[in-house]
Amino acid sequence: MHVFVFAYRTVAFVPDGEVPTAAILWVSAELVSTWPAITKGLGAGRYLVDDDYHEVRFSPPIEFIIWRVQLASLAGYTQLAALNGDVGDDAPFVQLTGFGEQQGVYGPEACSNLHQDFVDFDDRAAAVGLEFQRHYEAFKDAFEFAKNGGALQLI
Repeated sequence: MHVFVFAYRTVAFVPDGEVPTAAILWVSAELVSTWPAITKGLGAGRYLVDDDYHEVRFSPPIEFIIWRVQLASLAGYTQLAALNGDVGDDAPFVQLTGFGEQQGVYGPEACSNLHQDFVDFDDRAAAVGLEFQRHYEAFKDAFEFAKNGGALQLI
């Protein structure tokens, strides 16, 4: 079992009634209404994605869980506090650490915000450890890849 992360450089909304001619990304109305800060820049519906994507993989999934705990700690709070909503919406990485699911879609605005968090904490990330740093760099690259009109998908 794995946690896959796909960052798409561009996505294009597919209106109802049109048949997609390529790979699609589905953004549910429930995700948009429950997690508006994460999906900002995307509405509910189907999106065409291009073949230009960036992939990050965690195996086993517990690696992803542990990494997010470490990421929250790097930013000065616990992941439990983020999951409980006890961390402000503008706290670094909270759109990633406070999202309790291992599946979802991040819109371009969230990708841009998170990329900036990764840039801001770059100096401190290396001190956490080599494995953490490897995933940190991969996520920083993924969010940068998707921040200008793209999307990032956790599967």
